[in-house]
Amino acid sequence: MVTIKSPREIETMAAAGRIVGGTLALIRREVKPGMSTEDLDALAEEFIRSHPGARPSFKGLYGFPKTLCTSINEEIVHGIPSAKRVLHEGSIVSVDVGVLLDGLHADSATTVAVGEIAPETQRLLDVTQESLVAGMAQARAGNHVGDIGHAVQTVAEGGGTQAGPKAARRHDDRNRADDHPGQSRHQDPGRQVDRGHCGRKFVGPFRAYGSDLRRRAEDSDVGGRGRRA
Repeated sequence: MVTIKSPREIETMAAAGRIVGGTLALIRREVKPGMSTEDLDALAEEFIRSHPGARPSFKGLYGFPKTLCTSINEEIVHGIPSAKRVLHEGSIVSVDVGVLLDGLHADSATTVAVGEIAPETQRLLDVTQESLVAGMAQARAGNHVGDIGHAVQTVAEGGGTQAGPKAARRHDDRNRADDHPGQSRHQDPGRQVDRGHCGRKFVGPFRAYGSDLRRRAEDSDVGGRGRRA
């Protein structure tokens, strides 16, 4: 069931979103070869908790032990930060973070280059960003979630990458997204966009290139190369 947010709730979520944005900006500034994903997690948690009333959304969710989800290179999503996961020149790391503020959640993700990256990897990042912008342009009252997905998919496949349902099989179909921010971390986003809706996975494209082979990892060691906007 979709819940319509009040103006106060939207403003609270916007404030949480600003903390999320600040966290991702911090990670982009600080990431460098030789850092571990545990280092990034510590930076993020300290920054989030420096804001009165804010705390990480993910920590403790379904037993998840960290503030960030960090996924390196081939990993698509939900990697667990670890001191053993060291970043190397030429890698990319996807960082997903959520913030809980006054009972409401906001979250977002980005993918960061570690030093100099290969041209085809940069192209992956660029196409994903372009597909995000295209999807956001369709996130307006009266449209359907499928309009957003179609825009994302069109840009992604035009750029030679695979859209999320093919690459990660995370979505049940191409007219559905599975997360939505607000009072709980996961809410039904519905089929139609209306005023007062606040969507996270409405516009959260995954891109991949290379083999379509995939498997679920037990220890964050997976195959394929992916990027999240």
